[in-house]
Amino acid sequence: MIATDVLKMLAAIETKLSDALRSALLLPEVRNDAELLSWVEAEVSGYSDPDVPAYRRRDLTSMGDASNGAWLHQGAVIPIRTFSQKIQDYADATTSLVQSIGTLEALLASDSKSFKIPWQDNAVRKLNYEIHEGGTGVDSTYQFTQVRWDVPRPTVQEIVDSSATELSQRSRSA
Repeated sequence: MIATDVLKMLAAIETKLSDALRSALLLPEVRNDAELLSWVEAEVSGYSDPDVPAYRRRDLTSMGDASNGAWLHQGAVIPIRTFSQKIQDYADATTSLVQSIGTLEALLASDSKSFKIPWQDNAVRKLNYEIHEGGTGVDSTYQFTQVRWDVPRPTVQEIVDSSATELSQRSRSA
């Protein structure tokens, strides 16, 4: 069983989950369990591969700022399902919130009701290429300058809470 100190930290209202996870990294029970160690490290540092826990995968709205040189549309909802399967797969595969728990906690420390998480630049270029080629339902004279997911505050809170629950459950079974 993971040291009771970590479980006590989780129970303390003023303790950040990121601090409890970093403390767990020092414990022999965690260091000797490759799967548990991998999960704790990913929660502390952020996920680098697409295989993330189900509680981090979300159905998010893609939004962007698009311009045709004369007009700028900010916060336009992007009709992802009108794009190629490759773009749809990218949008589906990357709607996982892979940020570290500390980053998510920092977002929650603000008063914002939602958070803007940007797409990677190469994905925006692919999206713009498909618009230019036509057939997407988006006017081919427009190019997106920014694309992002709009993430509601409760979604971020649910992920942090789910991670805390996961640590607590893994602590009891380790």
